[in-house]
Amino acid sequence: MFTIDPILSFLSFQETYAIVGVSKNKKKFGRMVYDELKKKGYNVLAVNPNTFTIDNDRVYGTLGQLPKDVKRVIILTPKSQSADIIQQAFDLNMTHIWLQQMCDTPKALGLGKSGMAQFIYGNCILMVAEPVKGMHAFHRSIKRVFGAFPRLKN
Repeated sequence: MFTIDPILSFLSFQETYAIVGVSKNKKKFGRMVYDELKKKGYNVLAVNPNTFTIDNDRVYGTLGQLPKDVKRVIILTPKSQSADIIQQAFDLNMTHIWLQQMCDTPKALGLGKSGMAQFIYGNCILMVAEPVKGMHAFHRSIKRVFGAFPRLKN
């Protein structure tokens, strides 16, 4: 059974998170994550090569354009882009990578598991970034019932 410790280590209100795959479209999941984490008080920076601003916030075209102190990235891109984003994060010495569930490929998972950074995959960020409410709280409780949600170390 995997534990929640790496997830708790990843989440910190003192850190800045790059979110790759944020869309101008509020109905797209990347945008929902960006808006929700921002609303919860997380310091988030949007990354999308196809837009310059979202709600008057600057959008960075690539990870390489981010401030150098950003070391955590949440990947919400189409599967075909995930491995390239992970490699870019490694090249920039990012220390924490969250690959959103359903964004993985064997190549992306292989890269992520290489040990170059703390790597979290197979979970939804909105099921763990407190406070968790609504549909995400329900999904988390279902995963707990079936033993598919990370547990605290005993």
